Amino acid sequence: MPPLHTRCPNTQQWIGTGIDIAPESLAKVWSAWMKIDCPHCGETHGFWVREAYVNGAISDENLSGLELASRGIAHR
Repeated sequence: MPPLHTRCPNTQQWIGTGIDIAPESLAKVWSAWMKIDCPHCGETHGFWVREAYVNGAISDENLSGLELASRGIAHR
């Protein structure tokens, strides 16, 4: 299950939400608004689950894995 991540709007660093969710369960919480205490700047940030999931899906690590996969190379 992929973990949900969002970015700190102040530092642009990724924040792990501690929530792992299966893609088939995502529809149930797609429109949920969540708040998280940021370990990077100390503030509380609100975010939509749909934005966190999308951001996680297009992270640098995932993109590099997709690029390698398109070339037939296993991502590790």
